[in-house]
Amino acid sequence: TSDAHLADDERTAVRRGSDFERERRWLDAIESYEKALEAYPESEQLKYGLRRSKVHYAIDRRYADRSFQEQLLRQTPA
Repeated sequence: TSDAHLADDERTAVRRGSDFERERRWLDAIESYEKALEAYPESEQLKYGLRRSKVHYAIDRRYADRSFQEQLLRQTPA
């Protein structure tokens, strides 16, 4: 049926985003989830995957930020 086909497509979209996440390809995961949410706007799995990917992307960016690294090096042990 078409409902089963839609469910399969949604599962495929979730799986694709998860694959990008496992590879730490956060931007690809974000783009994949955003595109899938256009077709499945009510999908909690896609919404959660998008939020999770955005958090990881922000953390990676922060750790790669030179000013953050320098700030950590300037801190003295308590």
